Amino acid sequence: DDFAEAIRANGLHFNYIVFDMCLMGCVEVAYELRDIVDYVAFSPTEVLSDGFAYKTILQRLLYSPSANVVGVCIDYFDQYVKSGKSATVSAVDCRRMDYLVSVCRRLFAEYYGRIMALDQNKVQPYCTQRRYFFDLRDALAKAGVSDGELSQLDAALKQCVLYHNETAKFSAGGENFKLENCCGLSMYLPDSKRPILNESYEELAWNKATLLVK
Repeated sequence: DDFAEAIRANGLHFNYIVFDMCLMGCVEVAYELRDIVDYVAFSPTEVLSDGFAYKTILQRLLYSPSANVVGVCIDYFDQYVKSGKSATVSAVDCRRMDYLVSVCRRLFAEYYGRIMALDQNKVQPYCTQRRYFFDLRDALAKAGVSDGELSQLDAALKQCVLYHNETAKFSAGGENFKLENCCGLSMYLPDSKRPILNESYEELAWNKATLLVK
């Protein structure tokens, strides 16, 4: 929220931001930036030391008729697949998140008790050493939302998640877990053992819009 406010306070608006940083591929990040950037490219997991595909990134962003953020993500994923390494990457249109907000707000309210009682060990993680990052869709699926509600969630995700891709597993930096149920966006799951994080989370724009933590 500080990062977003710094941009907003200076009257700036970006066509895109590429986050060559670990664990930034969160719904909370994308929504925080919704009014100051059109597109974001980021990774829900850690980013390996090679980073994005810098041999082609300028061609994709600066030397094409329009910035191709999806192309940046495809290049990123391909370079790691070809080298046999792990990767996750997503491209999101931050301007098209309103439907996702409305669906999630309703589902968070309807399934609040189940979400709070989730066995987080059974939800798709994006980091196991810091268990703050879980797949948004899988969390709701594991909370027991109906097939019809999942279809609505999928439609909402399709509006804003332009591209996502993941290797079959993530194995790097002490992490080793499968990537089986991924929608392209991670989310925080509240935990009674983390009252300070829960309290801080309340101030994020995503939480104010969806009332996950209240």
